[in-house]
Amino acid sequence: MPPWPAGPAESPVLRALRALGSPLVNRLLGALELAVDVLPTAGAPTGVAGLLPPPPSGSVLYAGVYVGEDDEAGRAVITLDQIRRGATTLVADLTWALAGHPQIAPLLTAAPDAPAPTPEAPAPASASASDGPTMPTRDAAAAEAAVAARHGAAHLALGVAAAAVVLRELAVPGVGIDAAAVIGVGLGAAVELLTNTPMPPAYAQAALARRRAEYLLPRTAHGQVQLAGHCFGLFEGAFPVAAVPGDGAFAGNGLVQVVPGGAVIRAGSAAAVVHVTIKVLAGPPEQVELVGWDEVVDVSWTAAAGAASVLGPAQPGAPVEPGGLAQQTPPWPGEYRLRVHATGRDDAVEAAGAVDAGAVDGDVAATQALAPAGGYIVSRTESYLLTVWAAPATAPIMHKRTDRLGYRLRGEQEPATPPRPEKSYSWIGRSGLSEAATITVITGLGLDDVVRAFQADPQSATTLQSARDQAGHRFSVSFLAVDGAVLAVEDNGFMGSAAEVLRPLSAQGRAASIFWNINTVRRLNLAEGGELLATLELPHDGPVPAAAAPYLADLDLADYRDGAAKGLAAVARFTGYQVRPADLTRIEEADRAYLIRS
Repeated sequence: MPPWPAGPAESPVLRALRALGSPLVNRLLGALELAVDVLPTAGAPTGVAGLLPPPPSGSVLYAGVYVGEDDEAGRAVITLDQIRRGATTLVADLTWALAGHPQIAPLLTAAPDAPAPTPEAPAPASASASDGPTMPTRDAAAAEAAVAARHGAAHLALGVAAAAVVLRELAVPGVGIDAAAVIGVGLGAAVELLTNTPMPPAYAQAALARRRAEYLLPRTAHGQVQLAGHCFGLFEGAFPVAAVPGDGAFAGNGLVQVVPGGAVIRAGSAAAVVHVTIKVLAGPPEQVELVGWDEVVDVSWTAAAGAASVLGPAQPGAPVEPGGLAQQTPPWPGEYRLRVHATGRDDAVEAAGAVDAGAVDGDVAATQALAPAGGYIVSRTESYLLTVWAAPATAPIMHKRTDRLGYRLRGEQEPATPPRPEKSYSWIGRSGLSEAATITVITGLGLDDVVRAFQADPQSATTLQSARDQAGHRFSVSFLAVDGAVLAVEDNGFMGSAAEVLRPLSAQGRAASIFWNINTVRRLNLAEGGELLATLELPHDGPVPAAAAPYLADLDLADYRDGAAKGLAAVARFTGYQVRPADLTRIEEADRAYLIRS
């Protein structure tokens, strides 16, 4: 500690005390100060003062005025640090040493007066997860709190006793025997010790009882998982990296393999961040969700202890605390059914191959979007849904198998099916417009007429960055003259999807647009001769206007995936112009945008 004033410098004890916060410190000071005043220390070993350097020789008159935000105990600790440097650290060191003494250590781990409840026996393997171990939540919480309180109280008593012995022998003028100093130093020393001391064995039992009491179904959690080696999994502990199976292990169903401690899921990406949802149900789902997924497989899995987490080999160890994708399955053992839904595995494989080849469909922006973030590619297409419920072990079931990766892993011949029409436009999901935009193609009008139809100010031309800086106040649009048409691109805009804009845009020909936003809204618009022929929200599972039907053939509009890509396919069919990644690159290079009149 430097000479007074200390400024930002802190002794370890003062740092620990401040971490508790004044309300708790003041409550403990009020509860303990009378007892500390009469705490007997006669008979305690002496000579601790000799462990510190002697104070400066001669008579020293000390006086000071303290100005700060610390409480009374904190001010006392600061004063001690200034007058007798090392005293508070000595108390902390002695407290640490005493905690390991064979006569004292058993006192610190003694069980509370009321024994912690034992978690009830697990539910039968065939029972619903909702029938698992239960006990009154209030009782379980009280039992856990009692163990924690006893643990903390014992260490606090040790710290205060050590502080009382040391400070009384040192007899620092003005603070040495003051209750605030003894409690402040003892409390800080106890916090230092507790921070590095595991909870007693009884606490784990009490915490488990509480978790079981508070566990409710159904439950859903969303999160992201870092893949490694094309894998992630559902495990009760750390991901067993050494036990990651090779591709041959997935020959049975092409997606998931049960291993000791959980299940490994084979992803398309080698190393990426993918979105995962986990649902835990009280019973089997009412129906199998097939729309929007490429592969759906059921397997049985036996939990030895429960509370499994979704994690990848790239995550060292299972998360300690519940939350997010951590410890979501029932916190008791039993037999469970795991249904794995997967989508986008083929896209991930193809995108990775394109990056290895040096480009993604010739799209510079898409290639940049695939660049590693924190060492991992963020996948915008590959995602998973895991559904868990208690059920006796049965044979695996493949409900759906349609992606090419699955066929390869199972050693099966891939079906000779033509590529999906929207496949040529999948690059849009990897572009800088992936979250929200409107792309409009107009035929029959010149560029100036298109600018006016968009209600853009011809005098407002500015740079793209300047337009983006004003995005919170005004929308903007960029234009590009292409073969036989005009392309309009709105980054996070929507004017091209408005009927009052599409009608004048299509007055001399055709206009078609696809709009999407971060809220998963997808809207396709087709207009001709000043009339709006069709407006479809995607996904769409009903009839379509007859005038639009020829342009929507072979597009699976009921499937919510790739809505923007399907919209671009329909726009190309309707207008005759296929939007390409190079068009977005040309717009970026032109660096021009028009502000739309507010």
